[in-house]
Amino acid sequence: MGECYLWVRELGNEDYQGAAPPGVRRDARGAGVRLVDEEAGLAKVREMLERQAVILLCFEADERECHRGYVRSQLRQAAAL
Repeated sequence: MGECYLWVRELGNEDYQGAAPPGVRRDARGAGVRLVDEEAGLAKVREMLERQAVILLCFEADERECHRGYVRSQLRQAAAL
């Protein structure tokens, strides 16, 4: 298929500025993680993984300070089922 960039808007973090209310999932630095449409976004990436390797990108340089670590863990968890 070749290399390409695909923005999966559904996996965008609505709480990227850290203004999440109590009870919202948190990343390693304590910022909120609330994906736009987690189920649809993860399904889209799982479908891509059936055909090719996928690299998760975000603005944050360190994955431990970014919601993509959460996305990765959700993908791995689903793959283990």
